[in-house]
Amino acid sequence: MFGLPAAKTMFAPDEPTFRVLRSLTQDEWVPSMQALTNVDSESLPVLWDGDLLYGPKDASTADTDVLSEINVSAVAPFPEQSVPKLAEAVARHLDVR
Repeated sequence: MFGLPAAKTMFAPDEPTFRVLRSLTQDEWVPSMQALTNVDSESLPVLWDGDLLYGPKDASTADTDVLSEINVSAVAPFPEQSVPKLAEAVARHLDVR
């Protein structure tokens, strides 16, 4: 086993604790990477995840986050509630092409 054994803690998609992080990812980081790599939204994978690291403290000494990598090939739809949303996204993606 390569990873550390730990229980998975899942949060609702609208968990307030992660509101800023979700906004940074969706509104800044991914669009910025798309612009740098010239990848349009229709070409993005339907299922992916990102790994984050703590960044430097901000001016108020609060933690910040840094997106360190995006994974596509070793990702599974988890939790099981995500499977219907994944199927809908694939169907939409296929209709675009």
